[in-house]
Amino acid sequence: MIEQGQTLRPEAGGPFPFERFAADARQWGEQHDVRTVNALLDDRYGPVLLDALLQAGAGQPLRPSRDRSFTGKRDTAVRIPFNLGTHEFWGGAKLHHQEHNADGVPRGLSFTLGLPHGNGPEMARQGFQDEAAFAAYLEALFAPLPLTQPPLLESHGSLGRQTPLIPARRAEVEDKLRRYRNAWGQSRKLQVYVILTPEELESGAFLELLQAAVAWCAGLIAALQRVTAVGAANLDTAPLAQDRDTYELTFENVRALGARVGETFVVRAGSTARAQVAPSFETHHYAKLRASLIEEGRLTLQPGGEALVFQQDVPFDSASAAAAVIVGRAANGLKEWKEPGTNRTLRDSLAGVLPSEWLQAPTFEWIPFFEALAGRLLDFESAEGQVELLRVLRTAGVNINHDQGEALSVVDPFTFFSLVLKSKSDARIQGFFEVIARELNIQEAVPRTFVGVPWSDPRSA
Repeated sequence: MIEQGQTLRPEAGGPFPFERFAADARQWGEQHDVRTVNALLDDRYGPVLLDALLQAGAGQPLRPSRDRSFTGKRDTAVRIPFNLGTHEFWGGAKLHHQEHNADGVPRGLSFTLGLPHGNGPEMARQGFQDEAAFAAYLEALFAPLPLTQPPLLESHGSLGRQTPLIPARRAEVEDKLRRYRNAWGQSRKLQVYVILTPEELESGAFLELLQAAVAWCAGLIAALQRVTAVGAANLDTAPLAQDRDTYELTFENVRALGARVGETFVVRAGSTARAQVAPSFETHHYAKLRASLIEEGRLTLQPGGEALVFQQDVPFDSASAAAAVIVGRAANGLKEWKEPGTNRTLRDSLAGVLPSEWLQAPTFEWIPFFEALAGRLLDFESAEGQVELLRVLRTAGVNINHDQGEALSVVDPFTFFSLVLKSKSDARIQGFFEVIARELNIQEAVPRTFVGVPWSDPRSA
C-alpha cells in the first residue's frame, strides 16, 4: 500500500493499477467519509486515468479533463468529465471498485455518454424522426467492440432498465428507441455505458482496449451530433406543444388543467394541488413522485399554505399518476379528468380513440412470474442457498440494508420479494426481475407492469 498523499507514477502505456486503487478505496473508506475518500482517490488516480485516456486518443472529441474532482456521496469513485463541446449531450469516465455502482454498472472503468435527464428541448426526439439519423445511431450502438462486457443502453423509467447491446437484443433495442422518440414530454434520459473490467484494466492489452473503447465512443458521439443537428433544424415542427385535448380536474379547493401530449399526460403550469394528503397515500407508490416534485421546486406551496402550485408544465406517465399527485390519494385518472365545464370524462373521450382493452379493468400480468419465482425460491432453503439468493439480489442491483448495519447472511422468500418491491417503480422492478430470472433460470416471462402488486414500505424492508 502506498502512503496517503504519495504520487502514483505507473509505467506509461502499462496496465492500470486497479487492484491498488481498490485497496486504497477500501482502506480509506474505513477512515474517512465518502467525499474525503473520493478527493483522495482523485488526487492519486485522477492524473493516471487522464494520462491513459489521452494516450488512447481521447483528446477529440471526448476532451477529458480534471476541471473538477468527483466528490459525490453515492459512489466511491474517480470521475473524469468529458467536455463534448455541447449542452445537448454529456459524458464522462468513472472508475469504481464496488460490485455495482449507484447506476447499476459493474465494477471497473465505465464511460457514460448520453442525453441530459429531465425535460427540456426535444432536439434528440425530433432528430430521431429522421430515419437516416435514427439508423446511423442504431448502427453506432452495435458497432464492434472487443470488450468482455457489452455496452449497456439505459433510458427513462417507463422504457425499462439497462439493455445489453448485443446482436441478439438488437430488435428489442430498436423498439426501445422507437418508443423513446415518440415519448414527447417525458424525460430525455438516454445513455450508454461502456465498461472495461478490472481484468482488462490490469492486463497488458489495457491501452489497446482503451483505444478501442475511445474510438467506439467517438463513433457514438458523431451519431448523436447528427441526431441533435437534425432535430435542432426541425424543432419548430415537434409535437410537444400540440395538445390533443385539454382536461380539467377539480377537487375541494384545487383546480388543475392537463392535456394528452404524445404518450404522456401533462399538467399545466399554474394548476393547483392539495397541500395535504390522505393518510393512506403516505405509502402509495405515487407519494414518492409527489415528494420529488416538491423537492425539485416544480410544485410549491401557495402563500397561506392552502394549496400547492405547479411552477411549470409537468409530464406524467399517465393521467392517474397526475391525478393522484394532485388530490393526494389514489385516483383513477380516466374518471377524475373531465372536459372543462362538462361531466364528460377522459374515459369517455378516449372511447373509440384507444383500443377498448386499454379502458378495461387492469390485468395482473405479474402473477404467473411471481408464482414461478416463489416456487424457485423454495430450492434455496439451505444456508448455502440463502447466501446464493443474496448474491442474486446484489447482482440485480437490489439495495440490501440491515437494520443494524450488518451484512445479511439469511433471507426467506417473503424478505426476498420485499427487498425487490421496495423500489415502487415498474421500470426499476422489471430490471431487477430480468436479472433475477436469468440468474435463477426462470422461464416465465418477466412482467412489464405491476398493477396491484403489494409494494413493501422502503422504511422497513
